[in-house]
Formats: sequence, structure tokens, C-alpha cells
Amino acid sequence: MPINLVSLVQQNLGYPALIKMDANTQEAVIDTSLPAEDRFSQAAIPAVLITIYKYSRADENAEKLLKDEAVPEWMTLMQEKAPGEMIQVVADYAGISAEESGNRMNAIAAESVRLIKLDIGEKGTILDLKNLMADQRNFILPYLPAAMQLGAMLDDSTLDDRTNKMQGPVSGLMHAIGNKLAGSDTGSAT
Repeated sequence: MPINLVSLVQQNLGYPALIKMDANTQEAVIDTSLPAEDRFSQAAIPAVLITIYKYSRADENAEKLLKDEAVPEWMTLMQEKAPGEMIQVVADYAGISAEESGNRMNAIAAESVRLIKLDIGEKGTILDLKNLMADQRNFILPYLPAAMQLGAMLDDSTLDDRTNKMQGPVSGLMHAIGNKLAGSDTGSAT
């Protein structure tokens, strides 16, 4: 059974539990009167993890994830085409400043990379990383708020597609097939 990075990152960094998106409305039932902390974690954790997933699809990027030790601004590195755009989208969703969003998203990314390296081990290969992240996609998508429209930002329309957020036996089988296909994907991630 693969690890669940969404849960591990949320727990390790002390964020509130995330809420799965309703596959019909594509939104979590989050009370806008809740603290920005709840809205931030709901937006940032899946956004960072799906960015890592997309970034890791290219071999050279996967190698950076495996080899680079301490990158203070993972989000800028992984979003080189539009650095700061996702940080701003998450900040707007959570109602916090872009600076705070950026600092906290980089911390989430650093913890995520640490957990990925821990899971695949020192001898982990690019293929190990890609397979792990392909498995994570199904853990990430049910928590990703469609309102942020990250699919357009990451050039992947399937991220905002409600069928990718559905759960159940048939959906599970379809997700497993998609994961196998995604695991061998070596296209550009940025």
C-alpha cells in the first residue's frame, strides 16, 4: 500500500484535516467563517503535491527532486513558467498574503520532498519517484479545489475534471489504469 502524502504532510506540519471535494459540485463544504488556516491547508497541500506530481513527470526534474538537498523555494523552481502564480491563487483562496502563502507552500514542498525521499530510500530511482507520485495522484485529486483552476495553470485539464475526483469500485479501477499509464509518462512537467 503506497503512503498517503496528503495525510502525512497535513499531520507532520500540524494543519487541520482536509475535506474531500464533492464530486458533483467540485468544492469542499468549507464554511467561509472558518479560519484562513483551514482554507489555506485545503488549497495549499493538494496544490503543492499536484505541482510535485506534474514536475516529476520529466526525468530531469525528477532527478532534481531526488538529488537537490535543501531548496528554499521549491515552488519557484517547480513553477518556472509562472513563478508566484499558484502561490497567489492559494493566497486568494485562503484570504492570506502572497508572501505568507509562498513561505508556507515552500515549507509544504520541502516536507513533501523529504517524505518522498524517505519513502523511496537513498537508492530510489527516477522511476521509483514517478511511480510513487503517480500513485499519489488519486490521493491528491479528491482534495483539490476546482475553484482554483490549477488544471489550466499546470496545463492538465484532467486536474479539474470531476470524474478524477470520484470514488468507488469502478472509479478505483479506472484510476488504477490511469496511474499505470501516468507512471510511464516522461513528458514535460512545466
